[in-house]
Amino acid sequence: MKSWTCALLGILLGGTAVADDTTADADKGFVVPDGFELRMLEPLGGRVARPNGWFYREAHDAASFKWVLSAENPEDGPYQTGVRIQLIAAVQAKTGQSAKAFVEEFLEGRRASAKVIDECPVEDQGLLTRTCIRTEESIPSANSEEPFQIQYSVFWGNQLDVALFVTSGTLASRWTEYQPLFEEIEKFELIDLDRFDGNGQPLTDEPAKDEGEAIDEDAAVEPNDGSE
Repeated sequence: MKSWTCALLGILLGGTAVADDTTADADKGFVVPDGFELRMLEPLGGRVARPNGWFYREAHDAASFKWVLSAENPEDGPYQTGVRIQLIAAVQAKTGQSAKAFVEEFLEGRRASAKVIDECPVEDQGLLTRTCIRTEESIPSANSEEPFQIQYSVFWGNQLDVALFVTSGTLASRWTEYQPLFEEIEKFELIDLDRFDGNGQPLTDEPAKDEGEAIDEDAAVEPNDGSE
């Protein structure tokens, strides 16, 4: 894991992959609003505002990094309300597709299998390009007869071979209630560049620790659906 983390940092250095205009500039700081608490996104040193009382877990493998914030305890089964952040690096090498093509194929799959509620325009954010799709779909594994609304915010690198998926979802009847929380979570910072040198090597020899379940090292390079 440590060598793969360093390789990823070698790709990302030169810019910070974030979900909006927030940067890791220490002078700006990171705003945690009332009702939220700061949570670090390890092992990259990123930061996210977690709603008070929500659960957190992370699981990383040879294909991707993944962090999950959920209203329900994931140890009790699939959550119904939450946000998953998944970063995939070296997409071309792993899939044979560019990061953009990989993301576009994913979006086409959602359009074909779910009811589309809304879509975002494509937005060039400099380091990354972003778009999103919001769907209504059934998730049998979530043990609910009611459909879910899920927003897939997706990013691909303009020069970097990375793809980023931010999946926010809840029961369709509760989307309006939780949407402001989802928007706040999506202001996360993905990486703390101050932890690494110019070659992507950590400035400390202390190994990063995963929290939560580990994913199979041979897992497919594919973003999960909205249930988990």
